[in-house]
Amino acid sequence: MSNNFEGIVDDMVQKSMLNIPKKENDYYVDGVLYCGNCHSKKQSQISCFGRIVRPHCLCKCEAEKLQKQEEEQRKIEKENIRKQRLESLKSLSMMGEKLMNSTFENWQGNEKLKNICINYCISFRDRYAKNQGLLLYGEPSVGKTYAAASIANKLISDGVPVVMTSFTKFINNGNFGDNNEILNYMDDAKLLILDDLGAERNSPFAIEQVGELIENRINQNKPLILTTNLTVKEMKEPDDFRYKRIYHRVFEVCYPVLVEGPARRLEKAKSNFYEMQKELNKEIND
Repeated sequence: MSNNFEGIVDDMVQKSMLNIPKKENDYYVDGVLYCGNCHSKKQSQISCFGRIVRPHCLCKCEAEKLQKQEEEQRKIEKENIRKQRLESLKSLSMMGEKLMNSTFENWQGNEKLKNICINYCISFRDRYAKNQGLLLYGEPSVGKTYAAASIANKLISDGVPVVMTSFTKFINNGNFGDNNEILNYMDDAKLLILDDLGAERNSPFAIEQVGELIENRINQNKPLILTTNLTVKEMKEPDDFRYKRIYHRVFEVCYPVLVEGPARRLEKAKSNFYEMQKELNKEIND
C-alpha cells in the first residue's frame, strides 16, 4: 500500500516538473528556475521520499496575472447576474415597451419635474424607509406617466423591484384582482406605481378595488407613486364620499407634485399633421 502511494505521489511530482514554462530571460540558481521578470521562483524545492524534486510553482508575476484573470472573470459573472436580474425585474415591471423607453436621458420638457424625479431616485432608500411616495397630478398629456416611468426604469436599472401598471388595466382585467401571482408581484415590489388615478370613477366595483389596492399598499408601509388628471381640490373635496377616505390616505404618504407643460399628445399630433400635409402636397416630378 505504501509503495503504491509513493508511486502515485512520485508520478504527480514528475508530471509537475514537465513542461515548466521557461521564457528567454528566465535563469537558474542552484538548479531552481527563477523568473527573469519578477525574479521569484518558478520552481519550488522539496524533499520527497528521500530525494530532492523541483515541481513547478507560480512566480509572483504569474500569480498576479492569474489573480487578475480570476477577478475579471468574477466581474463578468457578476455583470451577467446583474443583467439577468435586470431583465427579470423588467419582465415583472408590467410596463409596455413604450414605457420602458422612458428615461431621464431621453427626457424632454419640465426640468424642475425631472430634478424632483431624479432626487427621488437618489434618495429612494430613505423614501422607502419612511414610506414616502409621490402624487403626480396635472392636465392630461403633460408628461406624468413619462415621469413615473422614468423613475421606474432608473430604479429597476439600480436593481430595485418596481411594478408599474395603470388603474384602467387593473380594473378592466376581470381576473386581475383574483390573480394571486400578479398581486404578489405588486406586494413584493419595493415601489408600486399606479397610473391614472380617477379612471375608476362612477363604478362602485372599481372604486372598491382601487380603495383596497391603495389601502393594502399603505398598510404594508411601502411607497406608492400615483398619477392623476384630478386637481388637488377635487381630491380634497370629492363629490363622492367613497373617495374621501381613499384620497385622504393618498395624501398621508404621497407628496403632491403639479406637472405642467404643453400637452404632448397634441404637440405630437400637430407635428404629424404638418409632416403628412407636407408629404401629400408636394409636387410630383415626372
